[in-house]
Amino acid sequence: MLYFPWRNDQKLFGEDQTYISKFYEPDVQEVVKRNKEIFEPDGDAINRALETLRKDGVPTHSYNPINDQENEDLRQSLPDDSDETESFNESLPQNLASNPESVQPSSGISSYNQPISDDNLRKTVRSLNNKQRYAYDVVLSWCRNKMANLNTIKPSQVDPIHIFVSG
Repeated sequence: MLYFPWRNDQKLFGEDQTYISKFYEPDVQEVVKRNKEIFEPDGDAINRALETLRKDGVPTHSYNPINDQENEDLRQSLPDDSDETESFNESLPQNLASNPESVQPSSGISSYNQPISDDNLRKTVRSLNNKQRYAYDVVLSWCRNKMANLNTIKPSQVDPIHIFVSG
């Protein structure tokens, strides 16, 4: 019902008081189809491409050999989180948390610990917009407070920061 305009939830119910019955009414289908074509003009092509990708898998080689080498380098540098012996259909209690040393945390966040020159850092910070600069200053201030607190004789609790950063 994403593409069907409405202002009242009760108007989204069909004859048998379900959303699905309202969705399959002919006049609703026309409105949904028309709005979907406006907001997703290439929706059919995208669906076909996704289906082809699911069926054929990710291509291993492209037309650009440099890109293939770069992708292979990135693939090798990422940690391998796959465990071929792991069974997802069975959960046996004796296998749960059997050895804490063998459990390795996996994260979608990667960190690259490479030094950056002071000039490059200043240039990058100068290029931030106002909101980005504000977030940078908050994090920098928190880091300075945390480090100063670690180096004191009597450390105190430094509250964590919570910032939502997008795009």
